[in-house]
Amino acid sequence: MIDVQDVQLGERTVGILHFWEMREGAIGQPVIRRMAETNKDAGFIVAYHRILTQTTYATQMSMTTRTSVKAIVPGGPPST
Repeated sequence: MIDVQDVQLGERTVGILHFWEMREGAIGQPVIRRMAETNKDAGFIVAYHRILTQTTYATQMSMTTRTSVKAIVPGGPPST
């Protein structure tokens, strides 16, 4: 699942593109990585949410500077 969130960083609005893994290993697919890199190059922050359990995700966020942050986040993708 993919969704986008706008965040305010100082005076700038930036989009965070969230990739939620619904099936183990899906985020590692080449098409997902290409899509993420293209969006990072366009100025988005990319957040990968790898499934750990049914209700817990490991999150890694990165930007064009190639700086990344990792965290374990309870919960899941937004409801549709």
